[in-house]
Amino acid sequence: MSDTGYKLEIWERIRGRAESRIRRLVKAIQGRVLTDKSLVEFRDFRPVPWQFFDVLAKRADEWVRQVYGICLAEWSAVNERETQDFRRAVWAFKIDPFINQHLPDLLLRAAGFKTLERQLAIRGELKGYMPERHPILTPIVLRCWKVNENVRSHWKQQLVGQTTPDVDGAADLGKWAEGLLPEAKRFVRMVGAQPEDLREQFPALFGEVIGRLYGKKRQKFFEDARCRSMNVPELLALFAEVKNISGSRLQDLRKKWRRTVGITRERRSGKPSQKHS
Repeated sequence: MSDTGYKLEIWERIRGRAESRIRRLVKAIQGRVLTDKSLVEFRDFRPVPWQFFDVLAKRADEWVRQVYGICLAEWSAVNERETQDFRRAVWAFKIDPFINQHLPDLLLRAAGFKTLERQLAIRGELKGYMPERHPILTPIVLRCWKVNENVRSHWKQQLVGQTTPDVDGAADLGKWAEGLLPEAKRFVRMVGAQPEDLREQFPALFGEVIGRLYGKKRQKFFEDARCRSMNVPELLALFAEVKNISGSRLQDLRKKWRRTVGITRERRSGKPSQKHS
């Protein structure tokens, strides 16, 4: 058993048969989403109505359920029963990778995105390469990513029994936060009217935090960063939001990690101050 508690040997027993069936399933879904009447009915309205994303969330849940069903059928075929170890292994080695690698593309296909649009959206490059389409497509992309995260949270709860990401252990969350803080502080000092233009200079911050903020929350962070100096507790609260834990919990984990490695003092950040233009 691995240090994270996921039994790779379970997945390895069914991987060959399950993977081939899942590849066929993905191809079938790619064809179905284009003619799904419940999706088509709402897809072409602008702005896209909430009913479309409600249907999309149900479809995404069905797709993941089908993937799990394939894994369970292959496990039963070798005369094994469904156990908590099985559920955890399938989550770690197939369901989570499926949500990361296949679900974003399927959601955007369902929303009517063309191949290049999907590729740019997944890489976060719509604005740079399609400035004229960016204002129309980006709100849809953000709603699709919200569906993706909700599906992930739901299935992790079902299969692993937790929604807080603790795959690497709580101590690593403290280390993660400490490592990301310098980049976040530099971003706050540099941010201007076009924060998205700084993506290449701050890949970790965008990839691990900003890219997982949606709609008003993302915009509020940009506005706060532009208008004033954000202190360490505020930045940690932002980090904590994408990890589904409280800001105070992440602060405690960071302090604990710092003590573990012998960092005992920190310059006080004080109260937030107004930036001067």
